[in-house]
Amino acid sequence: MNQISNDSVNVQVHSIVNLPNSYIYEDLIWEVLAYIRNNDPSSFSISGFQKINDKTFKYQLTRQRELIGNDKTILSMSHWLTNFINKETSHRAVYVGGGINTPLIKTSIKKRDNQTFLFVGRSFYRKGGIL
Repeated sequence: MNQISNDSVNVQVHSIVNLPNSYIYEDLIWEVLAYIRNNDPSSFSISGFQKINDKTFKYQLTRQRELIGNDKTILSMSHWLTNFINKETSHRAVYVGGGINTPLIKTSIKKRDNQTFLFVGRSFYRKGGIL
């Protein structure tokens, strides 16, 4: 197994491990969900997270707080998440945006058989899966 030097700086996509000297790229954190759950139950009821039982919810919230700790900076995909983290939590965040902006280039599209798409997300329709 490769060892990561404590001198290197790493970017993690989501808070999965407690990696020293790392930034964490996030689009949502459990503390936001807890806030919405407590302060805006009608929004939370349609969030896609409403079916998670209390024990699992609390475990994920606690685990993510421990993984992020107070020594990592969250690279946020949105302004509202950055503002929330910096105002409402002990973490610090910097807005970096989501995805990549590239110029549109006209290309010919050739149909290929046996194409495979990897879909990552909770809501197939909300994330545009039908497209």
